[in-house]
Amino acid sequence: MKQRFFLFSFAILLLYSCTNNKQLIDPKIQFGRAKIIGSIVNSPFEGRIQEESITLKFANPVTAEICEFKAVLNKDGSFYFNIPVACKTVGFIESRVYQGGVCMVPNEETFMEIIYDESGKKHLIMKSSINLTSEDMIKIGDVVMNMVSKPIGFDDYRMNSEDFSKSMISKMEETFKTLNNNTGLSENAKYFITNTVKMFFLDTELLHYSDMMRFLGRQKNNQDTNNFIPEEPDKSYYTFLRYFDLNNPQYLYSDYYFRVLQSILANKTLDIPQIGDISISDWLKKIKIILSEYIGANKGLFYDMLVANAYAKQFNDEKKPLSDIQKENIIKYFKNQSFVDILFSKNDQIISAKKQSDNLVANTPDVPKEEVMNSIVSKYKGKVIIVDFWATWCEPCLEAMEKFKEIKQTMQGKKIVFIYITDLSSPIDQWEKQIKGIDGDHYYLNQEEWNYIKSTYNFEVIPTYLFFDSSGEFINKITGYPGTDEMRSLIEKLL
Repeated sequence: MKQRFFLFSFAILLLYSCTNNKQLIDPKIQFGRAKIIGSIVNSPFEGRIQEESITLKFANPVTAEICEFKAVLNKDGSFYFNIPVACKTVGFIESRVYQGGVCMVPNEETFMEIIYDESGKKHLIMKSSINLTSEDMIKIGDVVMNMVSKPIGFDDYRMNSEDFSKSMISKMEETFKTLNNNTGLSENAKYFITNTVKMFFLDTELLHYSDMMRFLGRQKNNQDTNNFIPEEPDKSYYTFLRYFDLNNPQYLYSDYYFRVLQSILANKTLDIPQIGDISISDWLKKIKIILSEYIGANKGLFYDMLVANAYAKQFNDEKKPLSDIQKENIIKYFKNQSFVDILFSKNDQIISAKKQSDNLVANTPDVPKEEVMNSIVSKYKGKVIIVDFWATWCEPCLEAMEKFKEIKQTMQGKKIVFIYITDLSSPIDQWEKQIKGIDGDHYYLNQEEWNYIKSTYNFEVIPTYLFFDSSGEFINKITGYPGTDEMRSLIEKLL
């Protein structure tokens, strides 16, 4: 019976893949719930299926975050998601039974069936109004990762900013030629991947010229690079932004669009002012004076998304809810009610989190310096503990915290606590201000306590991280941020 069902399903798969060749529809911001109804057929893990779970990750471009949800696989191989989304999007599923994409549409159901044939090969049947094929969904994640993980391709760390931007765009164009020759993907999938890769290179490299030059200099690892300080480009450098047509609604499908917006908002050269309580129209007048020449437009989706992301930056960096004036400004400005609904929903989450959160300043235990660390750790028995030693003046510490945010978002609801410890070198007024945007428990030590802990765990440089398992046993120490993938791996081994 299962074999007959497989043959019938596989025929549908071929028919659907062949007929689903319409243009990839432009998404728009539309707040709703996406339902995913799925099942596994002929799973090689049958009999252990109840031990499996499925993790779904996708971007919310309005609130500037990667959302993560989990579903339990039932004994019959079925699973179900019913989750809030901001627009049509492509999510990615991670599990032992399936790793790949899934289409998600507000207020619609997506049906997906993961089928293993007699040889153990995996097939997907997916039905969705987004015009990407089932075969696309299986391949799309690996293709993107392969394209963005290739070496930069040049190593001149003294390259001027204009040559750098030209070289990066040329590199992208060469990458897209290779993509166009991929016969295993639909034209819609190639368009989706092209836009995703554009946003990736824009966010990680083009918008960070000085960081890229420092990276290339470190790779040289010679005396000449030790004192190398790359130039800080002036605003004229950002004329390359026109190439990307940031008003293109297709970018809403990409995980990296909101990251680009956040990078622009945080860019020191562009010097975008915080939105605060200023009216959105007045704020945009200032923004357009700065950006319109480089964006190549003074209206459109980009500016609406930049406004939303300016409020999201307040949520994510400061954990600060909207003021009454900000709420009025949002209602007055956005003609698309979904922007309002999404921002207000996130605002409710921030308020709720502030009420429930115990990530206020924790009292340093009143014990001898020799017992301070043990006393802190003992408060969190039953949870994995990550301790971050940092300071308000430590740029590498702050940069690492920005990179670490993505991991912390995906760890919500798990038995883990993040502890941040600093000393008197951090001015207390500045410290109290900065920790409002850092999820975790915070401790402010005197110099004797700080020095004793550094000596005990044998480190001098910050950031330094200590890892404790759920029983409170010290497991590992790392000095310097090891990279997001490695940090995630180290933590997951303890959970």
